[in-house]
Amino acid sequence: MKARLFAPLVIMALVLVIAISAYAENDIKLIVNGQQVISDVQPFIQDGRTMVPLRVISEALGADVAWDQETQTVTIVTKEAGTDDGDEGPSDPPVENDLTKDIVNLSDLKPTYQTPGRVFFKSWGENETGPTGAFSIADEKYFDGIGMLNIEDARGTVVAEFQIEGLFKKLTVTVGASDLGSGNYRGKAHLQIYGDDKLLYQSEALDDSDDPDDLDINIVGVKVLRLVSYADQGVGAIDGVWADIMLHKKY
Repeated sequence: MKARLFAPLVIMALVLVIAISAYAENDIKLIVNGQQVISDVQPFIQDGRTMVPLRVISEALGADVAWDQETQTVTIVTKEAGTDDGDEGPSDPPVENDLTKDIVNLSDLKPTYQTPGRVFFKSWGENETGPTGAFSIADEKYFDGIGMLNIEDARGTVVAEFQIEGLFKKLTVTVGASDLGSGNYRGKAHLQIYGDDKLLYQSEALDDSDDPDDLDINIVGVKVLRLVSYADQGVGAIDGVWADIMLHKKY
C-alpha cells in the first residue's frame, strides 16, 4: 500500500490510532505499539490538534519512507507481515488456528512469529539455496513437518513460535538434521524446544548421517511453544527438521 503526501520535507501530520500522552504543551510522548518512540523533531499542539513527525511514526510502524525533492513528494510504503526483501519466503500455513482437537498437527498452525524466509511447512517447497521436496533424515522420508533452513552465508538462529494456550499435555516429534542440500562441506545442527521460555529439549550436535530421534515431551501448562534451530559457526550450514510434529491433549 502506498500513501503519497505533497508537502515540505519536515511535513508533520496528525496520526490516529497511536497513543499519545501530553503532560504539557512541549512535553509530548509518542507511544507506538506500547513502545516509546524518540524523535529529533519535537511534537507540538496547534489549534487543539497534536502534530507528530510523519517519518518517525511511519518507520516505527514498519513502513519505508522516501522523499522526492523534485516533486516535493513523501512516499510511504508499508510491508506485509512476515516478508523480507530478497527472500521468496516460506509456504504459508493456514490463517486460522484450530486448537479444539485432541491431537493437533503443529505444522497446520500459523506461528505468531517465524524467522522470515527460513521456516517451511509440510515440505521444503522450491528454494534454490536449500533442499526441496519432502523432509529427509538419514535417508528416511517424511511428508509432514516443519523445516528450518540454515543458509550458509547468513547463519543465525531460526525460530518458529506458536501460541498453544496451555491446552496440551505432550508434544511428539521426530527430529534430526536434513540429509538434503548441496555441497559436501556441511556442519552440525542444534535443535531446541522452549515452553514459556523454559528449555524443554536440547539436541546433541547433529549431522546429516545421524538417525532421527523420536521425542515425547511434557508440555502441560505451556502457553507459548518455541522451536529453534541453529548450525555450528564456521563449519558450513545444515538444516533442522521437525517431522510429524503433534500436540496432544491426552497422555
